[in-house]
Amino acid sequence: MSCLLQYLSLVRAVGSILELSEVTESMKSMAHVPHDERLRIVAEREQHCERIAAVLRVTKERIERKDELLQGYEKDLAKLRSAEYTVCLHLVPIYATKNTKYYFL
Repeated sequence: MSCLLQYLSLVRAVGSILELSEVTESMKSMAHVPHDERLRIVAEREQHCERIAAVLRVTKERIERKDELLQGYEKDLAKLRSAEYTVCLHLVPIYATKNTKYYFL
C-alpha cells in the first residue's frame, strides 16, 4: 500500500509541477472503488502517465536546443573577446605613437 501511495504522490507532484491539473485531480486511492470503476481509473492513469512523459520529452528537447544555442553563444562571445583583445594590442602602439607626436610638439 505504501508503494501505491508513494507512486500517487509522485505523479501528483510531477503533474502539479507541469501544471497538468487533470493529472493531479485523478490521482486518488482506489481502495474502495468497484472493479469496473477501477478499470476506468487505471486506463485514465495510463493516459495521464503518457501525457506526463510527452511533456517531459518536449521539455527535454527544448532544453537540449537551448543548451546548443547557449554553447554557440559562448563560442561567439569567446571569439569576440579574442578579437577585442587583438584590437587592443594593435591600438596600444598607435596610441603610443600619437601621444609621442603630440608630446614632442
